[in-house]
Amino acid sequence: MKAASESKHKLADEIVGRLARRHSTAVVLFHHVVAERLGLGPTDHKCLDLLRERGAMAGSDLGAITGLTVIDPLRRDVAALLQNFDTHQLTAVADFLARTTDLIYRHAALLRAETISDVRPTRTTGRASSSNNAQ
Repeated sequence: MKAASESKHKLADEIVGRLARRHSTAVVLFHHVVAERLGLGPTDHKCLDLLRERGAMAGSDLGAITGLTVIDPLRRDVAALLQNFDTHQLTAVADFLARTTDLIYRHAALLRAETISDVRPTRTTGRASSSNNAQ
């Protein structure tokens, strides 16, 4: 009886310790790859899972569930800072942010396209080409 009890205890320790950690790591890495394939970050991917599971919800509710409301203090501080700007200045800031955001999205797409073309196999060698080799 004692040997069986010790064996059960060792197995439970193995499950709670090493096996659970290995499983957790594998799951996290898998979801990271899935998110990457979808063009999302891992947190975005998990937020989509929560929405799929629980249905539509307010952003504040999703933030409360995920713990992403650490952003609220920063938002409050930025809002307080913006109180010091007049309407003309706020319009300039808003225009700058909107235009640079569009530029950043465009450049991100260009970088993604370059990365994808850099790793495609060539027809002659079957190996991935590199823009560095193209010179």
